[in-house]
Amino acid sequence: MIISIVSFRGGSGKSFFSLNLAHLLQSSGLNTMLIEADFLAPSYHYVSKVEGLTWNEFILGKSDKIIPSFTLNGVDIFCTKPNDHKMIRQIHNEQLWSTIISDQISWFLSKMEKKKDFILFDNQGGLFYSTLVHCFFSDFVICLLRPDYMDVRSTVTYLKALKRPFYLVWNSIIKWDDVSGVVDEWTKRYFSGMENYRGMLGKIPFDEESAYQKWIKGIIFPQGTKYEESIKMIVQQLVEMNEKKTNIST
Repeated sequence: MIISIVSFRGGSGKSFFSLNLAHLLQSSGLNTMLIEADFLAPSYHYVSKVEGLTWNEFILGKSDKIIPSFTLNGVDIFCTKPNDHKMIRQIHNEQLWSTIISDQISWFLSKMEKKKDFILFDNQGGLFYSTLVHCFFSDFVICLLRPDYMDVRSTVTYLKALKRPFYLVWNSIIKWDDVSGVVDEWTKRYFSGMENYRGMLGKIPFDEESAYQKWIKGIIFPQGTKYEESIKMIVQQLVEMNEKKTNIST
């Protein structure tokens, strides 16, 4: 199963979510690969030493071998090369993305889909041609957004432009009891009537313990927290979807 993780803008917690989602999928016995497709504000190179190829290098055809940047807790990860100004200038280059890069990604997926249960693309915030291409190759999109009214309205426009089946995940819901009801209302009012809406996968509450582990201790996978529990619930749903897909194909 191929999934693109997106958001209308940066700062939604998408990369932290993607890393934890991949980690918990792998921990559930599902062979998982995570690809950082964020060319504007990459962060995975801070997680581990890069020993293989970056995603920039691979999709531009600089190697015909699939060598992940590094492996973390069993998850093969491609990170994005930071400060790659040449690549940044190309994120709106329709001709490049629709030909050379699309062909490279297509070849990559034809090889890896046989080996991986899940392949996750962590896309940069915003709408770029690079995002459109990664989403095109995905079975569906998970859109991460915060409970911010202005973000909600902009995200509706963003998801209409993507034209891909999507699931919602609300992140960092402060004052859980109050805001949880509000995001249910917003989901029903703004998203549930959209043709490509497939459902809400989860609502992740703001969790002081996971925030402390992440921001102060630099812990990537906050164990024993409400955050981890929320991601586990999302993983369970994705596992069920993958099983249904596998049963249909067989």
